[in-house]
Amino acid sequence: APTYKPEISFIDDNDGNGKLSKAEIGNDGKTEAKITVPSNAEVGDSIVYTVNGGEEKTEKITQDIKDNGFKVEVPVTDGQKATVTAKVVDPAGNAGDKSEASIDVDTSAPTGTTIDSITDNVGNGVDANGNPIVEDIDLNNGGLTNDNTPTINGSAEPGSKVVVSIDGKPVNENGKPVDVSKGEKPYEVEVGQDGKWTFTPKEPLPDGKHEISVVAKDEAGNEGDPVKSNIEIDTSAPTYKPEISFIDDNDGNG
Repeated sequence: APTYKPEISFIDDNDGNGKLSKAEIGNDGKTEAKITVPSNAEVGDSIVYTVNGGEEKTEKITQDIKDNGFKVEVPVTDGQKATVTAKVVDPAGNAGDKSEASIDVDTSAPTGTTIDSITDNVGNGVDANGNPIVEDIDLNNGGLTNDNTPTINGSAEPGSKVVVSIDGKPVNENGKPVDVSKGEKPYEVEVGQDGKWTFTPKEPLPDGKHEISVVAKDEAGNEGDPVKSNIEIDTSAPTYKPEISFIDDNDGNG
């Protein structure tokens, strides 16, 4: 029997996470697997393979297949595994060991992403234990705050990750924009199993109005719809002082 085994890979798994997302599959409901053989493969042997447990199909090993392998179409279904098996059979009918590869299919975007609150940790006084008092910023009334490192709290699909954008640009953990086109990666906030996440920029945001938006990305790489909120940061104290006078001091002698 042949002593070598085919190797199977799913070529659409672009990020190599062992899961296929909607973007990786496309709209045709299929992916491709590549079957290759090692350099000691024999031209004239055959590769017998199955797709998703279906009937066996045969591809004879040519020099081109020995050098480059060949691709097979694999139908996929959301929430199920796609599986390909392959073995080598020589002209006498002796079969080598079988190889098998599977990949999870998840084409559903995460849902339920929200910004639940943005909290102000500055200038609210302290409690009886001396800890700063945290207050929610009124997001329905302009989101005015004097905290330039506000904490953003929200909900999303458990196990997913959230990317925060400020003024339309994804940011790093410092709250500074990154250029994705140059390979810079935004900070990804882990969502807990309770579905909660929180993000506080490590560096101050500039004064002014800011749009906060978040997008959740699941383990397969599917992205949900963005959700947005607005805040206005004002850390500048007034530059004028009130004047006080005693109106009954008629003769002005103090």
